[in-house]
Amino acid sequence: LLLVLLFFSASLIYSEADINTPGSLMFNDVKVPILIIDPETSLIVDANKEAVDFYGYKYDQIKKMSVSGINTLENSKVLKEIEAASEEKRKYFEFKHKLASGEIRDVEVYSSPVVYNEKKYLVSIIHDITSKKETENKLVNSETRLSDAEKFARFGHWIFDLDNGTVLASEGAKQIYGISGEEWIIPLIQSMPLTEYRDKLDKAMQDLIKKNIPYDLKFKIKRKNDGKIIDIKSTAEYDREKNIVFGIIQDITKEQAAADILRRRTAFFIIFFIIILLAQFIIILIFIRVNRQKNKAQSTLLEKSKEFDRFFSLKSDMLCILDKKGTFLRVNNASENILGFPVEVSENSNIYDFMDEKDAVNLKAAVSKMKKEGDAETAVAGTVSGNGEKRVIEWQISLHGNLLYGIARDITERKKEAEKRFNLEKQILQSQKLESLGVLAGGIAHDFNNILMAVLGHAELALMDITPFSSSFNNLKEIEKASKKASKLCSQMLTYTGRSSYELEKVNINSLIEDMIHLVKTIITKKAVLNISLQENIPYINADPSQISQVIMNLIINSSDAIGDNKGVISISTGSAVFDSEYFTKTELFNEMIPGKYVYFEISDTGCGISTEEKGRIFEPFFTTKFTGRGLGLSAVLGIVRSHKGSIKIYSEKDKGSNFKVLIPAAENGDNNEGASDKLKKKEAWKGSGTVLFVDDEESLRLLGSIMLTNIGYDVITAVDGVDAVKIFKKRHKEIDLVILDLTMPNMDGSQAFSEIRNIKKDIKVIIASGYSLNDVTARFSGKKLVGIIQKPYTSDKMREILKNL
Repeated sequence: LLLVLLFFSASLIYSEADINTPGSLMFNDVKVPILIIDPETSLIVDANKEAVDFYGYKYDQIKKMSVSGINTLENSKVLKEIEAASEEKRKYFEFKHKLASGEIRDVEVYSSPVVYNEKKYLVSIIHDITSKKETENKLVNSETRLSDAEKFARFGHWIFDLDNGTVLASEGAKQIYGISGEEWIIPLIQSMPLTEYRDKLDKAMQDLIKKNIPYDLKFKIKRKNDGKIIDIKSTAEYDREKNIVFGIIQDITKEQAAADILRRRTAFFIIFFIIILLAQFIIILIFIRVNRQKNKAQSTLLEKSKEFDRFFSLKSDMLCILDKKGTFLRVNNASENILGFPVEVSENSNIYDFMDEKDAVNLKAAVSKMKKEGDAETAVAGTVSGNGEKRVIEWQISLHGNLLYGIARDITERKKEAEKRFNLEKQILQSQKLESLGVLAGGIAHDFNNILMAVLGHAELALMDITPFSSSFNNLKEIEKASKKASKLCSQMLTYTGRSSYELEKVNINSLIEDMIHLVKTIITKKAVLNISLQENIPYINADPSQISQVIMNLIINSSDAIGDNKGVISISTGSAVFDSEYFTKTELFNEMIPGKYVYFEISDTGCGISTEEKGRIFEPFFTTKFTGRGLGLSAVLGIVRSHKGSIKIYSEKDKGSNFKVLIPAAENGDNNEGASDKLKKKEAWKGSGTVLFVDDEESLRLLGSIMLTNIGYDVITAVDGVDAVKIFKKRHKEIDLVILDLTMPNMDGSQAFSEIRNIKKDIKVIIASGYSLNDVTARFSGKKLVGIIQKPYTSDKMREILKNL
């Protein structure tokens, strides 16, 4: 068409007198604007009807105009371009031309020189490309936005053209595979999946093409640039009309690792999804012109929009695009689950409108930091959904140009599970801490009992050698009295471990409390009102009534101290219920509890309460907030409850009072009603006979034991430890009638020495002496036929009583 127009143009240059010639009629009938220009003067010497209509000038006006009058370039540049066209250095130009109305239009100009009557003219064919330029600009902006979104999302895509056997891939796909653009060839791509996946991938591709079976696979590849093994998720669709396969790949290495290690912690990273047929699109931009290029560009733009829509709709997480003020420009369908509103309501709304004020401030700060530093910033904020339910949302926001791209994920359940796990771990640590303190308290009590044994025993022996009128008698009595008080303190420490000795009876907790009411009223502060609420027909419990009474009394005294000089209320209540494992996770000793029916009593007050810091330590031995306290009251309570296979639930807030709920297993129907404790018998001046091997590593205790046994009537042989005891027993076992063996000794302890001695003489009578609780010793020697256990510190009367009953 261009050659034909140039040919006619060369023959159709005419003067004003020739305007009605057949050549001029053909010139005016051409449907594109044509200008004939004198290159020497840069004046327009003629224009066809289409040019007159396009520029909006009258025919007489346009013929007298200079080219600079319609071209927005500087005159010098216009003259330079006319010279280039005249000398045939260039034939194609793109200018901005100004119309008579003042409107600026983008035009393509094809200009070629012709000679008429020995004078050179330029024939310029004008084409309006303003719409095409606008379309190209829109397309470029759309592609830029899509490219930014794909880079942010970290997706990749590829297109397999089955007609020519080529594969085109996005930059995202190349980055995932670790190869450069020129290396993207089919043999290389087929060699990158690990061997065990290759047949599966080939079969899946054949099934997609031949049978239209969906292509959706996960596999591992070895990246080319760094040799790293990564996990890939790939999906593909087959277009039969175009005979191409369109695929999306995603690097899911982090997601796979998170799923294997933490299960609940998932980290979804959206990978690149960018422009299809980039190379073909560049060819289209170069070669396709005029209307065909305009239509193709619009069609391509529509296709990109559909692909972008598909990318949005595929994600289960909320994807959104926002302006810098936080207004949603676009959201996907998943936003309905996150925000609780339809898509049309969420779009054009502000992200901060869905948050509490505090959460909005936190997210604004994160976005502000991101704008300054240019990095992606993640913030966790709470949102209120459409039904009013409070949800915790994790936002990931990234800034690209003037737009914010965001991903939102509902982590409410994950947050709850994390908090639940944290609380459980905290309880386990507290339980382990209390257990460790129990071991420590038991060890201290044992060693202290050994010392008290020497003090109390020698004081008793000294009292036997003097009269009440002696000047030392009262001093020795005070020593004996103080030693017994110290012994009770040791007993409290052993109680904390939950292994102190006790005797079970079938107890009605209501009756026990009713019997204590009179005493309780005398010890609580006069400012406190006592409320009592006891459940009728409450089940019995198997318990030591004196120890349960101690628990109740200690808790009531604490409540009274908490009220102090202020007015307040102390409440005592009882009840029974079936409790499950979930309930026990909120109590002390929860890891030792068995679900079932329990009897409980509650002691509550309106006193000063317990702070969060103090709550974690109230059961520790020697921890107290009282000026005169020893810190063994609540530790003894915990030990008694533990020994009765029970638990304690505490609720307290600073300045809002406290509530202690003690749970004890309900007794079974067949349990005996009668108490198991025996009454103490009267002391008798009983005498023994025979030979006793007395073993203890403490010299003072060996001397004390020898004197006690001699006074009772025995001949005594002593040994300094287990090894010495076995050695002596081997030589003199025929004359030894009884062995009193200390449990804790160096070199060889009492348990080992007991086994060695029994191997020598199976029927020898053995008594174990220990500063630990009787329950501990009994459990350790269960089934070994001990004849007795004596707990330190003991007196001559206690020793006489045990030996008498052998």
